[in-house]
Amino acid sequence: MIFNFSHTFVVCLTLIQKSIAQTYNELYRPQYHFSPAKNWMNDPNGLVYYNSTYHLYYQYNPGGNTWGAMSWGHATSNDLTHWKQQPVALQARGYPGEITEMFFSGSTVVDTQNTSGFGSNGKVPFIAMYTSYYPGTSVLPSGKTVNGGTQAQSIAYSVDEGMTWTTYDASNPVILAPPAPYADQWKDFRDPFVFWHDASQKWISVISLAQLHKLVIYTSTNLKTWTYASEFGPMNAVGGVWECPSIFPLPLDGDEAKTKWVAQIGLNPGGPPGVIGSGTQYIVGNFNGTTFVAETHAPSSPTTTSTRSSTLSTSVYNFDGLGTYAERGWTATGGLVGKSPAQGTLNGQNTVTGYSGNYVNTFIDADATTGTLTSPSFVVSENWINFLIGGGNAPGVQCINLKVQGQVVRTATGADEEKLVPKSWDVASFIGQSAVIEIVDASTGGWGHILVDEITFSDSSNEPYGTSWMDYGPDFYAAAPFNGLAIVDRISIAWMNNWQYASAIPTSPWRSIFSIPRQLSLKTIGGRPTLIQKPVADFVSLRKSTYTNTFDTVVEGNQLLPLTGKSLDVTLSFSDRVAPPSSSQFGIILRATSDLTQQTRVGYDFGTKRLFVDRTKSGDVGFDGTFSNTYYAPLVAASNGKVTLRILLDWSSIEVFGGEGEVTLSAQIFPRDNGVDARLFSLGGSTNGVSISANVVGSAWDPSSGSSSTVSSMSFIGSSTSTRSTTISVVTTSSSRTSTVTSLTISITSSVATTLVPTTTSSTTPRPTPTGVYDFRPAYHFVASENWMNEPNGLIKIGSTWHLFYQHNPTGNFWGNLSWGHATSIDLVYWNHKPVAISSANGIQAFTGTSYFDASNLSGLGTSVNPPYLAFYTGYFPSSGVQDQRLAYSLDQGETWIKYPGSPIISQAQESPHDITNGLETRDPKVFFHTPTSQWVMILAHGGQNKLTFWTSSDAKTWTWKSDFAIGNVPGIPSGINGWEVPDFFELTIDGIAQKKWVLIVTPATGSPAGGNGVFALTGSFNGTLFTADAVDTSNFWLDYGRDFDGVLSWENVEAADGRRILASVMNSYGGNPPTNTYKGILSFPRTLQLKQVNGKTRFVQLPVSELDAASVPATNLTNQNLAPGQTLLNNIHSRSYDIRMTFIPTTGSTLSLAVRKGSSQQTVIKYVQSSGQLSVDRTASGNTGYDPAAGGVHTASFQADANGKVQLRVLVDESSIEVFGGKGEVVISDLIFPDVASDGLALTTSGGSVLLESVDMRTISF
Repeated sequence: MIFNFSHTFVVCLTLIQKSIAQTYNELYRPQYHFSPAKNWMNDPNGLVYYNSTYHLYYQYNPGGNTWGAMSWGHATSNDLTHWKQQPVALQARGYPGEITEMFFSGSTVVDTQNTSGFGSNGKVPFIAMYTSYYPGTSVLPSGKTVNGGTQAQSIAYSVDEGMTWTTYDASNPVILAPPAPYADQWKDFRDPFVFWHDASQKWISVISLAQLHKLVIYTSTNLKTWTYASEFGPMNAVGGVWECPSIFPLPLDGDEAKTKWVAQIGLNPGGPPGVIGSGTQYIVGNFNGTTFVAETHAPSSPTTTSTRSSTLSTSVYNFDGLGTYAERGWTATGGLVGKSPAQGTLNGQNTVTGYSGNYVNTFIDADATTGTLTSPSFVVSENWINFLIGGGNAPGVQCINLKVQGQVVRTATGADEEKLVPKSWDVASFIGQSAVIEIVDASTGGWGHILVDEITFSDSSNEPYGTSWMDYGPDFYAAAPFNGLAIVDRISIAWMNNWQYASAIPTSPWRSIFSIPRQLSLKTIGGRPTLIQKPVADFVSLRKSTYTNTFDTVVEGNQLLPLTGKSLDVTLSFSDRVAPPSSSQFGIILRATSDLTQQTRVGYDFGTKRLFVDRTKSGDVGFDGTFSNTYYAPLVAASNGKVTLRILLDWSSIEVFGGEGEVTLSAQIFPRDNGVDARLFSLGGSTNGVSISANVVGSAWDPSSGSSSTVSSMSFIGSSTSTRSTTISVVTTSSSRTSTVTSLTISITSSVATTLVPTTTSSTTPRPTPTGVYDFRPAYHFVASENWMNEPNGLIKIGSTWHLFYQHNPTGNFWGNLSWGHATSIDLVYWNHKPVAISSANGIQAFTGTSYFDASNLSGLGTSVNPPYLAFYTGYFPSSGVQDQRLAYSLDQGETWIKYPGSPIISQAQESPHDITNGLETRDPKVFFHTPTSQWVMILAHGGQNKLTFWTSSDAKTWTWKSDFAIGNVPGIPSGINGWEVPDFFELTIDGIAQKKWVLIVTPATGSPAGGNGVFALTGSFNGTLFTADAVDTSNFWLDYGRDFDGVLSWENVEAADGRRILASVMNSYGGNPPTNTYKGILSFPRTLQLKQVNGKTRFVQLPVSELDAASVPATNLTNQNLAPGQTLLNNIHSRSYDIRMTFIPTTGSTLSLAVRKGSSQQTVIKYVQSSGQLSVDRTASGNTGYDPAAGGVHTASFQADANGKVQLRVLVDESSIEVFGGKGEVVISDLIFPDVASDGLALTTSGGSVLLESVDMRTISF
């Protein structure tokens, strides 16, 4: 009994861990930021470090993806990067039934001295102090009574280092109510932060009085009994409510003798300027064990006079006395000519405050007034310029500027308030230089005016410290530090979400992530103690590859980088600009599609001296009206004139660290997976002194994330139009193999990217050694790890995992012993080989078939809680030639399959009346559930008979014949098409119109345009038992015009939000003849199939899946270039696996030719002939064609240019294959090729007329 229980527990735990491990590849799932496997998460709680382990507790709903049933989730880590999910630490009392107590935010300490008395037998207790929220009025186990809605402070303890917890029910809550002056705040008394204060030898708890913007401080000697000591606040930002406070010490400038204390306070709403929703501020001060006192930098009086020695009248700069601006020595322009300083609030204006005497107020003709005021020239002789400013918040538009040698070197703007507040500029670096002050009003919109007064010159700043923001982005809240670390190792983590839209973000099955852990320090910047934040993570173990480059100048425009990815760590440094024009910016575009309809911009505005993140086109921005926005943070260049941005990109987040980390900006993004490009952009002129270093970051949830393929050879991809030399390094790292670091001095221009491209790789899955020197193994097309493969089987998506089954001989490189091979992928590009799914056994081979999800468990092979996945296949008996239909099922998400003991589900005897061979040629079941009739439907092919049969079932096990569908049922079908096999059947919507068609796909053995096997598709209607085909349009009949596209099937169970119908086939029409000796057969690259209106006709349209973008690296890009006869382009490029996209306008009589895999006498040539609209692939000289009589030749298809005369081509080239997509994808030619390994050249030419190349985008692909 004990053994059985233990075994069950271990199995369950293994399955739980396995399911968790498999969930971290969903759309938007962060790869190196913490997120729970599922359900809702908000504030980090109880962060503590002890015994080499980081404990991360967090607000968690164990029962759903929205706020509720608040509990403490738990995860642990040894490196703040790789997290292990632990059981819920404190679960809402009563869950999942009626909840009587929720566990709100709090903190954890390690009571090493056992002051609490909870430790015993030498075990050190952990103590968690949290807010108990009581939904209803009740008498607690401690005998205390609470009203419904009460928030009170309780504790729990752990004696196994934080893994399991016991609530202190004998006395909880230990702080029942707020202190006496604020007793009425019992509904908003929360979020205790506890720490040990060594100087006073007491425990300290800081708790928020949320509505009052106050922190109350308590002390204790034992963590059980608490004494109220003091309060702090309100101060600085007071929007919304104050929550999640903490205070902690930090050395100033690294000197522990100058230690300051920092208070972190969450505000909701009331975030940083420009943020709607929540945010986090910090306040620097001192703490004596009972009281926190903030440091201020307030002016001693509102009318500080100038201390600068000057012959100019003070009234020039404080605007008192009589006279116009001109009479005071200022030069006025625009509507300020002839005007004088204001003596109070102007007509129609809200009351102005904060000025002293007369002052500048440009609200003269309301906001219609524009103009400038420029002071007399003066020599800077003091360290600071102080002034009062108010009015509109419009950097560079409503502002005051300091100009030195005609350049704006300092600027400030108002805050959209009719209140003047003190501001200061540090001008020590300009002492001795001539300067002027310029006041600008350039706006007539709302808040289109500026207020200025009391410009003074001093040796100190008069500006109050004011609000300091932990982060200027919209997604940084409830920051909490780790207890248990040394004072110099302070690390904090925040909730990376915003209460404005937290419950609406488009993630599932989890909601919310945490910021990257940040190490905190204090540094004096501009005379002010400033918090410095630096990301902390084990980036070395996560690094997959590195790209570095330097540019003397990046010209205006944007430049594609040889860098792609969904998770990156980028450091970008560049020179500040002098006298920048308006809209003068530089930065990087990330997660971009090739047409830039999706992009996230991270950059720096030279005019306003602010870094920014623009997420207006970042992907899904429609779930909340405030999400689409641009966010800014003030950042001044370093003393060397450089601006530095460190950018952490994850699958759904951006974090930017400006300068040394003195400002940060964090924002969520939700991009589509097809946007992975990176580009530099420069606006308003060129940017100088640019350097970039970028790491492609792997997954912290994948134990193999740090490993990647070892580069075995490198090809140079570049441009002949070089303008300068630079050094690029590409570093590929591996946890299990040696690293390869390659550097070359190469040429680069602003329009053509350059990179090193690894063109052959060794897989992470061991492969057999080829008997020849080169085995043509593809770089990005799937092949079996070894041995025979033919058509795909049972394609199905389960959760976020794409399952590929295929006809496979696991024992040899020839047809026979056929089983279902198995591989899985999360992106249709990178595949993991799995054990054989359905094996050949007991004299029965497993021929082709399909899979489907039995969601309602109609088969009875699963349960309602765990419905089965079903695989239908043909059983083949080599001894007799019989083919019958069989069933297998999976109860573990497709990992393993159980053969149904009741098979066959359709026997030879059932097949015989409908098959002229009496059941010897009945195979390839296509099965699906037909919702309108509530029946399972099976379609079987009858070999050599040009016929399919339709069958139905209510339980997927017992089947009844319903109808035949034969060649005579297809009006207009061309003759000579024989040997129907491998049917596929599904419904497609015609794009752009509300009409659906059923699509039947068949693979015939003969009659294709290229000869031999092919694939045709029919449209029609289906009533659940009978398919009625539409008349054939021969121009929309064949899905592929090449020789190597055979046995097509499509993935089932693709979620509606994706909505794609994705096909794959085997690329091999020559049996065992192709010259590969460790494998036979490759999979076509997955392609989408749509029905679209093209040139007024309904057409099948196919294109490669967009996931390929993430696996490719930009190599070259040509735009608007004329190609004339006699010219050759791309001939300096060498690669063997790539993706080329072309749009061009051919002139009359022209023929465009693209030669690929070119070398010595070898080449494969793609041509488009303008006069006939003929597309061709000529593989006559493609390499080894002697292995089969049909291996050479020319294959053709026809399509016309679009209404604008444009022709589009998409060309996928791999080690042994070529797939050419013409037009919008209305024709495709797929062929195998076997060129020499040295044949890696390209050439783009034209004859008979010129061609305008609107765009040529080449991307290399290598694993």
